[in-house]
Amino acid sequence: MKIKLVGSTIEMLRSENVQVRSQLSTIQRRMFQEKQQIMDYLRQIENDLIEKEQIKQREMLLREDYEQLKKSINHDQQKIEELQKECSNLLKTIQIQNEEKNQFQSGMKHLYSHFHIPMESHDQFHLSFQPIENHFNDLQNQCDLLTNQVKELQSMFYQVKKK
Repeated sequence: MKIKLVGSTIEMLRSENVQVRSQLSTIQRRMFQEKQQIMDYLRQIENDLIEKEQIKQREMLLREDYEQLKKSINHDQQKIEELQKECSNLLKTIQIQNEEKNQFQSGMKHLYSHFHIPMESHDQFHLSFQPIENHFNDLQNQCDLLTNQVKELQSMFYQVKKK
């Protein structure tokens, strides 16, 4: 009887051992799967952190580029203002010289007609002022050139400002 009881207990223990081993195997598989899930989650967090750092670096570079562009725009705007002032001054100078030239020519004609001097002498006298007229024309050309440069800079400034 004792042998039967011991035999039946051994069978029962063997059966329980098989069940416990099966449960242990199931638990180990679950633990391995959970461990894999945790590792995947940690990799994703690491990737997110790396991406976040890259975004910060790109943002910093963009801010630096923006500041440089802003400084460049301010510099260009100051240059435009200086060129506009210079152009305005040249235009005033040209206008004054035109008025002086017209007054001088009018005065000369009046003097020639008053003293009855032939116009040929006037023409020769007028030719002596050719260098002054050439200088005047040079100033006019410079003013036109500056005006064009100002327009180009303004155009570039507004295009950059739109961006």
